[in-house]
Amino acid sequence: MDRIAEFISAGRYDQHTPGVADGLDGLGAALKVWARQGFTVQYDTVHPRLPTVSSS
Repeated sequence: MDRIAEFISAGRYDQHTPGVADGLDGLGAALKVWARQGFTVQYDTVHPRLPTVSSS
Protein backbone atom coordinates (compact mmCIF):
# COMPACT_ATOMS: atom_id res chain seq x y z
CA MET A 1 0.00 0.00 0.00
CA ASP A 2 2.93 2.34 0.49
CA ARG A 3 3.51 2.70 -3.26
CA ILE A 4 -0.04 2.40 -4.59
CA ALA A 5 -0.25 6.07 -5.67
CA GLU A 6 2.70 5.41 -8.01
CA PHE A 7 0.49 3.05 -10.01
CA ILE A 8 -3.07 4.27 -9.49
CA SER A 9 -4.27 7.86 -9.75
CA ALA A 10 -4.90 9.37 -6.34
CA GLY A 11 -7.12 12.02 -8.00
CA ARG A 12 -9.75 9.62 -9.24
CA TYR A 13 -10.03 5.87 -8.96
CA ASP A 14 -13.32 4.26 -9.96
CA GLN A 15 -13.58 0.76 -8.54
CA HIS A 16 -15.28 -1.95 -10.59
CA THR A 17 -15.25 -4.69 -7.96
CA PRO A 18 -18.62 -5.05 -6.20
CA GLY A 19 -18.35 -4.34 -2.49
CA VAL A 20 -15.22 -2.18 -2.80
CA ALA A 21 -15.66 1.59 -2.49
CA ASP A 22 -14.31 4.04 -5.07
CA GLY A 23 -11.09 5.90 -4.33
CA LEU A 24 -7.76 4.79 -2.96
CA ASP A 25 -9.19 4.72 0.57
CA GLY A 26 -11.82 2.18 -0.52
CA LEU A 27 -9.26 0.07 -2.33
CA GLY A 28 -6.86 0.27 0.62
CA ALA A 29 -9.56 -0.86 3.05
CA ALA A 30 -10.44 -3.83 0.82
CA LEU A 31 -6.79 -4.83 0.41
CA LYS A 32 -6.31 -4.81 4.20
CA VAL A 33 -9.36 -7.04 4.71
CA TRP A 34 -8.22 -9.39 1.95
CA ALA A 35 -4.71 -9.57 3.45
CA ARG A 36 -6.15 -10.57 6.84
CA GLN A 37 -8.08 -13.30 5.03
CA GLY A 38 -4.88 -14.54 3.34
CA PHE A 39 -5.85 -13.28 -0.13
CA THR A 40 -3.13 -11.45 -2.05
CA VAL A 41 -3.25 -9.27 -5.14
CA GLN A 42 -0.31 -9.28 -7.52
CA TYR A 43 0.04 -7.38 -10.76
CA ASP A 44 2.53 -8.88 -13.19
CA THR A 45 1.96 -6.23 -15.86
CA VAL A 46 0.77 -2.66 -15.46
CA HIS A 47 -0.80 -1.38 -18.67
CA PRO A 48 -0.79 2.36 -19.35
CA ARG A 49 -4.16 3.95 -19.90
CA LEU A 50 -4.63 5.76 -23.17
CA PRO A 51 -5.96 9.31 -22.93
CA THR A 52 -9.62 9.87 -23.70
CA VAL A 53 -10.20 11.52 -27.07
CA SER A 54 -13.10 13.90 -27.52
CA SER A 55 -15.23 13.57 -30.67
CA SER A 56 -16.16 17.26 -30.82
